[in-house]
Amino acid sequence: MKIKKMGRVIVLLGVIVLHTVSTLAATFKDVPTTHWAYKVVDDMQQRGIMLSSSSGEFFPNNKMNYFEITDVLAKATGYVDVNASSNIDETFKQQIVNNYEAQKATLASYALKFTTWDKRYDQQVAYLLGRGYLKKEELDKFIIKTAAGQEAKKIINKQEMAVFVVRLLGKEETAKTGYKSSGFADENLIVEANKPYVAYLKALALINGDDKGLFNPNAEITKAFCAKMISDALTYKENLAKGSVGTETGQATQAGDLVTVKRIIPKGQTEYYILLEKGGNTSFYTIKNTTKVKDKAGNEVAITSIPLETKAAAVITLQNSTEYITSMILQTSSAGTGSNTGNGTDGTNTSSTVVSGTIERIGTNDTLTILLSDDTSKTYLIDDNCVITLSGTTAKLEDLRADDTVRATIHSNTITKLIVEKGNTKPGNTDNLASGEVTAKGVKTEGYVLTIKSGTKVSEIVMDDKTDIEKNNKSAELEDIRIGDKVEVIKRDGVVKELIVTGTKSNITGEVKSIHIAAVPEVTLKTKNGTETFVINQETDIYDNNERSDAVLRDLRLGQTVEVLIDSKEVVSLTIQRATTTITYKGVIKDIGRGTDYIDVLVDYDALSESSKVMKRVKTPLEVEIELNGKKEHRSVLDKDMEIVISYQYLEDAVPEKILIIK
Repeated sequence: MKIKKMGRVIVLLGVIVLHTVSTLAATFKDVPTTHWAYKVVDDMQQRGIMLSSSSGEFFPNNKMNYFEITDVLAKATGYVDVNASSNIDETFKQQIVNNYEAQKATLASYALKFTTWDKRYDQQVAYLLGRGYLKKEELDKFIIKTAAGQEAKKIINKQEMAVFVVRLLGKEETAKTGYKSSGFADENLIVEANKPYVAYLKALALINGDDKGLFNPNAEITKAFCAKMISDALTYKENLAKGSVGTETGQATQAGDLVTVKRIIPKGQTEYYILLEKGGNTSFYTIKNTTKVKDKAGNEVAITSIPLETKAAAVITLQNSTEYITSMILQTSSAGTGSNTGNGTDGTNTSSTVVSGTIERIGTNDTLTILLSDDTSKTYLIDDNCVITLSGTTAKLEDLRADDTVRATIHSNTITKLIVEKGNTKPGNTDNLASGEVTAKGVKTEGYVLTIKSGTKVSEIVMDDKTDIEKNNKSAELEDIRIGDKVEVIKRDGVVKELIVTGTKSNITGEVKSIHIAAVPEVTLKTKNGTETFVINQETDIYDNNERSDAVLRDLRLGQTVEVLIDSKEVVSLTIQRATTTITYKGVIKDIGRGTDYIDVLVDYDALSESSKVMKRVKTPLEVEIELNGKKEHRSVLDKDMEIVISYQYLEDAVPEKILIIK
């Protein structure tokens, strides 16, 4: 299958060299230029999503099952075969690989459940599951039972396809909350859960009824109709990103969500959090610094220059469980907004940058030194017209103090705007951080405490149960914060008021290298990425796949192969996939202790230290079995320079099971 795909690409490249694009477009034997779906089929082939067969046929009337639809949808949302493609970003490639590893257990369970499960599409199914385009419970729809009781791959119908197209647009929540009825004459035939999706696509004119106003929701999808729905949706998204979908039709608001920009906060070096108000509700979303933001006139606007309280049409898509703003069109012109942007007096400066940190020093010559989040210090001039806001109110430079938290807009090394929050003055918290990674958590008399670290700097953040917490763009509780989470701390009057938390989940397989049983238990694994340490908490689910039973931390043994589900650096579940077998050392006796209680052996390789030619002390109590020439012997036969093989039941055992004397 992979070879066929690569071969097709080579053929296409050759055709492109010899012919024009229009000639390439006319290569379908069964989709002539007069066919109603010719343009969309041609578009899908040029995108590399739906290709013709090696003989030049597309088979437009063939019905499509769920497996075939996942292949189309995965490619339409960015999936590539990492084994067949060399020109792929390494980070994205690793995400695809990790996503598949995380879904392997689920896919294996369905392969056992259904004998006709098509494993050829497992990579695409895993990709869609991990990216949120496909729900786990929907996997049960892939195979149905016939009247004769036999399994068959289910053909997808129009209303089911509508669900996937809305997810492709990234507008599932918008459809579910804002659209109820499609108005089709056969509305009663649409499953209740599918009605918002159908209604939303009709509002965008991406689906239409026939001359009788019928949608025919249970009509089965053909390859030609699939090409039309996906091609139309992708074209719509691209036009929206270009700003060519006009607001006068109402579609920019429907597809782009009319929102109000409430706050912009740096998330890291390449991303920002944007707090948006939509329909009376506010939520944080992520936007990359490469995302194009345009005003109503089509002019590009820097993210940090977006005026607060501005109305905008924002397109939001789900990527790796994070809601990203992929395009934004402001409903105002950028001209004359200088007083709001804080970037100067003309309002057109798009070269400003924003930095965050704490005030380290206030100079006497209108300078300010800021300790940045990367633990470096930098000094800036303060513009004569700099707008300073302290805890929400207008302030002067002399009102600021060292350790205050700041967000500064910088232009030509000059601060043009300062948003300041008072530094934490609680005892033990003078070493203040604006952001960092959670390394510990606990409860003290003054409240819930997080220890966060940024570079070499460590600080304790004290909160109470009134602190507003957003984790991965959703409202969260204190107990949802995990060790390893990245946090952005927002204070007012020295008190933590808000926490913006980012956590990541992953599935990792590795070999147990060490187990630390203490107040905060830890397990260290040797993985393909090196040695990694994770925290075991009270809720960690430990299961022994060999014994088919629940287990506890003390049941773990060094050398076992385990699969762990990680929430940042905390273990949600740990499954022992393969128990340790007998551990053996081969070496030569170099010394014998008094009474032969122990022997010092120069072993060829020590699995604990992963080192060669290591001196290892081996305890030899009477119960240890000693074997020489097939017979059991007393430990007194052990002597210097003997070559032996030492066997342990487990890697961490202090006493061996057996010592075999070779010579």
